[in-house]
Amino acid sequence: MLSQIALFACLLCSASATPLHHRRQAPLEPAVTPFYLVTTTSASPSGNSSTLPGVSATSFYDGEYATNYTIRQQSAGYLYIPTFILADGNLQSLTYTPGGTRQEVYNSTATAANAPLTFAPAAQPQGCLSLDKNYLLAKDGETKGWTICPYGEDEEPTLLWQGTDSDCEAVYVQAAVDAPY
Repeated sequence: MLSQIALFACLLCSASATPLHHRRQAPLEPAVTPFYLVTTTSASPSGNSSTLPGVSATSFYDGEYATNYTIRQQSAGYLYIPTFILADGNLQSLTYTPGGTRQEVYNSTATAANAPLTFAPAAQPQGCLSLDKNYLLAKDGETKGWTICPYGEDEEPTLLWQGTDSDCEAVYVQAAVDAPY
C-alpha cells in the first residue's frame, strides 16, 4: 500500500510541474497522467474546461461521515479538487481520509443503477470504467447515463449512474487536465 501511495504522489508531482495552460484537455495516458473530473452538458471536448457548457468541478464528499466518499459537483471558489488516474477499470485518487488525518489511495467501487459513484480506501477488483476517446467517462463502454442528483441527508448534487429521481440532471463526465472556472 505504501508503494502505491508513493507512486501516486510521484505522478501527481510530475503532473503539477507543467503550467496548466500548456497542457492538452484530454489526457493521452489515463493510467499515468492525473486528471480532474468535470461534469458538463456536452460530449464534445474543449481545450479549456472552463468553456464547456454547464461545466462544474467535482470533489469528494462524505456526507454521512463514513470512510467512503461520493463525488459531488463543486461550485467556483473551491479550495481543493481531487485528481484521478484510471487503472484496472477503476478511478484512483490520493486524498485525505475524512477528518484529514492521513492520505490514502481511494479507488472507485462497483457502480450500479441509481447509485452514486463511490470511492473506498481499499483495493478493488477489476472495474468497468474507462475513458472513451480518452476524455469521456464511461461505464461498461456507455458515456450516457451519468446524472447529478440530490443525494443523502444534505441533498448534495451527487454523481450517480442512471439516477431515477425526477430532480436528476443528465450530464457527461469528462477528464480534464485543467480545473474549470
